[in-house]
Amino acid sequence: MTSAGEATLLEAARAQAAEAAAQARVRVRPLHGIHDMRAAAGVLDEIWGTDRSDPQLDPRVMVAIEEAGGYVVGVTDAADVLVGAVVGFPRQPEGLHSHIAGVLPGFALRGVGTALKLHQRVWCLERGMRCVTWTFDPLVSRNAHLNLVTLGARVEHYLVDLYGPMEDDLNRGDPSDRLMVRWELASAGRRELVASGARTVLENRDGAPVFRPASSHDAPLLVAVPRDIENLRRTNPAVALKWRLSVRQALVPALAEGRELVGFDADSNYVLGARR
Repeated sequence: MTSAGEATLLEAARAQAAEAAAQARVRVRPLHGIHDMRAAAGVLDEIWGTDRSDPQLDPRVMVAIEEAGGYVVGVTDAADVLVGAVVGFPRQPEGLHSHIAGVLPGFALRGVGTALKLHQRVWCLERGMRCVTWTFDPLVSRNAHLNLVTLGARVEHYLVDLYGPMEDDLNRGDPSDRLMVRWELASAGRRELVASGARTVLENRDGAPVFRPASSHDAPLLVAVPRDIENLRRTNPAVALKWRLSVRQALVPALAEGRELVGFDADSNYVLGARR
């Protein structure tokens, strides 16, 4: 991309980020120093329901990441109270790996996630970075929609039990499977989904996962996930675990045979393209 093209892209990215933050009624700002980092670590622990003796991220590590040129920002509400935080670090040669991001529950459905990612995009473009990578739980449907549809990120890998057992309130008792996604910043944007002739291989039947063997190896595939896995983990952990293992069983071989995970539809289904 030419320097003129880069300047135009950055100008447009700044405008989009500012509009998203205004719509979400939050401010996204850099964090500095141990006081900020302790406050941010406390917010992250509150979001995940983490025991303070085993925090999501040590504030001193956050200071080191920020001092080394990493991405450490906070989200504040209209009263300038911290309600969320994001931490990422450089990943060579791609750009940035976003390690953790979260906002308090009362802000999760206000478009704050979009505002955070668009701020992150501006930060990266200002530093000449081309892409952002991160992981997310494939069972969390709202994150799947944000990442794959709204932002247009692409899935690179399915990672089985990436972090091992986790004892926070959101993940306790569930293997920590994750999808690794890559967000190309120059082409970031909503992805149009075409799934004509798709066959359902994992169906949501009355809240439980049910396999339906595909009759064609070449057709696109649909893999369902629950609409609210967090609530299901609280109310029926056995079914939640069944979803984890079923989604793993559906996605891992499909990706291994060369299918691309191309999107996420309005019925909470992952859409995998035809086998290449």
